[in-house]
Amino acid sequence: MDLVSMGTVADVMPLIGENRIIVKNGLEHLRYTENKGLRALMHQAGIEDTNITTGTIGFVLAPRINAAGRVGDPKCAVELLLAPDDHTASRLAQQLDDENRERQATEQRIYEEALSMLETDTRFKDDSVLVLASENWHHGIIGIVASKLTEKFNKPTILISLSDSEGKGSGRSIKGFNLFAALQTCNDDLIRFGGHELAAGLTVNREKLETFRAHINQHAKETLTQEDFVPELVIDAELPVEYLHLNTVDKLMVMAPYGMGNASPMFLCRRLRVSAMRPMSDGKHLRLCLTDGHYVIDAVGFSMGDYLEKLAVNDCIDIVFHLEGNVYRGERRVQVLLKDLRHSPQTGDCHG
Repeated sequence: MDLVSMGTVADVMPLIGENRIIVKNGLEHLRYTENKGLRALMHQAGIEDTNITTGTIGFVLAPRINAAGRVGDPKCAVELLLAPDDHTASRLAQQLDDENRERQATEQRIYEEALSMLETDTRFKDDSVLVLASENWHHGIIGIVASKLTEKFNKPTILISLSDSEGKGSGRSIKGFNLFAALQTCNDDLIRFGGHELAAGLTVNREKLETFRAHINQHAKETLTQEDFVPELVIDAELPVEYLHLNTVDKLMVMAPYGMGNASPMFLCRRLRVSAMRPMSDGKHLRLCLTDGHYVIDAVGFSMGDYLEKLAVNDCIDIVFHLEGNVYRGERRVQVLLKDLRHSPQTGDCHG
């Protein structure tokens, strides 16, 4: 159950029906797993004493296992899960952790290079589909970066790793743009391709790269409207700050585990004053202390470090967030996970 639940979450399968039952029970098994490799991996990641959730799998455990196939030898991950003793498991978990750090560094480098291309090359300014290529990009990591760029610009994005006369690409799309169907219209430009509506892989001849970029952008211009490029955030309910406590978290856990097909509820809280703010992970993430004058909450925004330049202490903001419980140094606390924020459009003094 521990391995099956991990695979179900890591492969982003819908958490409904029997999958939900498998994962719900599997998460309990993970906390007390007898698999030496998993225990070593959790120890290496520093999550032994925390509550294991689908987020723990998706953002902590699975990336370490996947790193073996992206930057190293996939056999390492298999050997970890089959480790016969604690010493072997510990050694392999350390190796996977090192490879994951390498993956993160490479991912950040590719991301920054792609952003630089978009900022300096005027060819991409009016493109509806971002098609970027480089000889310096690792083909096992470009898919992750394509996802980040798609999220940042809300445009379909294809990154291509060039080698000799060919390039291997990985693409991610947005709602309303069937990426696989778009690639079918460019069949003559490609050596091969496969995938589905929101993600695809391809191989293209270097000489056909610009032709492919032109053709897929022409298809996008005929398919997409300006409204399609506006990201949509669906809010389930407005939740006043006085309800941001563990009792609410416990009630929400009745519907867990959350994931694909069973999304964690998205809440809105209005007119909170920023009483403190600081960067995390060298400015990559954001931590805010917010108040309505009576209650004080801590909020974390992963990959929202850019907001540090847009906010100031005493600003009045509205936030959209997920609500979770988090165990830190043995103490269970409420965790507000920011998904978006804005300066409050309402007039008058802010709470607090």
